Amino acid sequence: MSRLETGRLRVDEREVNVAEAAEEALDRCKTRAFEKNIDISCKVESALRCAGDHDAIVKVLGILLSNSIKFTAPGGRVRIRAHKIGDSVDIFVEDNGKASTARR
Repeated sequence: MSRLETGRLRVDEREVNVAEAAEEALDRCKTRAFEKNIDISCKVESALRCAGDHDAIVKVLGILLSNSIKFTAPGGRVRIRAHKIGDSVDIFVEDNGKASTARR
């Protein structure tokens, strides 16, 4: 993200099919989820679109999915869901894994 903030990363902004980007990220993580017996799913309407960089969205979702799989116990679940709110699209990666807690 620091390269993005300093302007050294080129963003290819265009219309992105959110369901396709989510499925692409999910496909890259399916093997690891299968190995841990984690149910991984995507609940995104096929017509949902947003403006953004397809590859960047896939990469960020892949990182979030990877972390969710890593910290979810065998037999758990991980899912991607998204919906439109006004002019924005909110994308969520949810799991029932162990939550991190702040240290005091």
